Amino acid sequence: MKQKTLSPVYLYVIDEFGQISGDISQRFDNPEKYAVLNFTSFRQFLENTDIPRIPGIRKANIRIIIYVLNRHLQNSDSCDEALEVLHQVHNLPDKYSTIFLVDSNYKDKGQPVLEAGAGAWIINNPNAIHWIDNHVKGTISRSNLDKKRKASKLALRILAVYIILVSLFTLAARFLFPWYF
Repeated sequence: MKQKTLSPVYLYVIDEFGQISGDISQRFDNPEKYAVLNFTSFRQFLENTDIPRIPGIRKANIRIIIYVLNRHLQNSDSCDEALEVLHQVHNLPDKYSTIFLVDSNYKDKGQPVLEAGAGAWIINNPNAIHWIDNHVKGTISRSNLDKKRKASKLALRILAVYIILVSLFTLAARFLFPWYF
């Protein structure tokens, strides 16, 4: 029996200096489950949002952007940049979950970004890859639960329609053929 081909989780790593993209590619190295695409700037990502899909695989349901904020070289605020990135991501045609990886100097400034719809605000430390892994797997779990919830609601609706139709048919038969009842 041929096994069903699953749609991979697309991970878009936007890392200007390549600090963490190698670690993420190594962590999510299974090509059947994950497709890791590395970009050096958000502009490059926006230019390539219509990346061709892997042949033979359905359109991806889960897309996650991992954006590394490198603020130690500039004086601008990471929160403002993150909010601008989120605004541009929300305007894209597909649905994306966004993870921001920041320096420890900005750990307390993530609340407005999280309220604006970011998936996670993670401090860049040795455990950051584990936090990213947890967030990616949590996003996959939420997506699977949503699919199963929709399927169960559809099954309940079909069952309700079937019960109503059988009841109506039985009621009509009772009035049309009372000698059988």
